[in-house]
Amino acid sequence: MNSRDPYDPQTAYRIAALINVSMVVSLFIYAGIVEFLNIGAQSFAPMTGLDIPRYVFLVGGLVFIPVARLVRANLLQRSPDEPLETLLVKLSRAAVVTGAICEVPALLGLVLFFIGGQRVDFYLLCAVSAGMFIVYFPRLSRWKDWLGRAYYQRHADVVGSG
Repeated sequence: MNSRDPYDPQTAYRIAALINVSMVVSLFIYAGIVEFLNIGAQSFAPMTGLDIPRYVFLVGGLVFIPVARLVRANLLQRSPDEPLETLLVKLSRAAVVTGAICEVPALLGLVLFFIGGQRVDFYLLCAVSAGMFIVYFPRLSRWKDWLGRAYYQRHADVVGSG
């Protein structure tokens, strides 16, 4: 294995982390869009009669908190004899899919802002997304624990010496 091998544990982790960083950055882009459109924009003035859709979107955003946990747990199921390559694919897939789920509340908040024009709706759901990213952002220590530290180190040493 070389340092660019996607089945190298460190490389797989870096790719998953970079994808998640990109998703976190998108939260700031969404906030920039909200602020840009809010500056003197009459088309995004608050609308009335949106109480039900507002609550549906807010509750819908909160629903993704347990959804992320369930989907991640499902994606990380494994059997004891799986090879490193399979385990890394599972970890990478779980990291990216969970990151995408973490982003959903912010997207719902952005849509709710487009519909109702209230920045607070966006920022509430964006805060939910940010909190989810804090919990589910890929961490190398968790990857090592999940793979087994000795197993991880044995493969990382092979990569380092090659």
